[in-house]
Amino acid sequence: MSLLATALLTSACAGGDEPAGTPVASVAAPAGAEGTTSSSTSKAVTAKLDRQLKLGFTPQEEQRLLDAYYACWAQEGVPDTKMPNGESGGRLLTYKMDPERWQKAVDACSDSEPLYPPETDPQTNPGYWDQLRTQLACMTGKGYAMEIREGSQGLWVAPATKANLAKAESPQGTADLNACEAQAFGDKG
Repeated sequence: MSLLATALLTSACAGGDEPAGTPVASVAAPAGAEGTTSSSTSKAVTAKLDRQLKLGFTPQEEQRLLDAYYACWAQEGVPDTKMPNGESGGRLLTYKMDPERWQKAVDACSDSEPLYPPETDPQTNPGYWDQLRTQLACMTGKGYAMEIREGSQGLWVAPATKANLAKAESPQGTADLNACEAQAFGDKG
């Protein structure tokens, strides 16, 4: 889901909050809800688990993790950049405009960066491209106009008209995307 969501949000964004990242799916623990032991190893493991998204994650789950990630950027001094129309371009835009200047701040937050499901990463899943084609067939079978773009992960709305984007980004589109992702990438056993 996150790959498509990323492709959808990236193609539809015209500013606002930080855009969604790559694929992810899991619920972050509430603030301050660390493990019951006080060892630093336990806290490190808990932190890693809290930022791991699982297949079928919701946009709200992803946004919660992204909010925490970009809050770390803010604590590290990365400012929000305004776009020419006055809307927020976010901290990601600030970074993209001058990566050398902000790289240390971003690196300091690497432990809070959301982790997308390993199933949806072609680097960790050797069957990724075949499974992505299965997801595409599922989505097009449900009436969504989508494609796979060579060299790009995830599904892309194509053509990226307002109507096609609205359908794919609707609550039903999110539900269908989750179902197709689970069918394509999920445990078949």
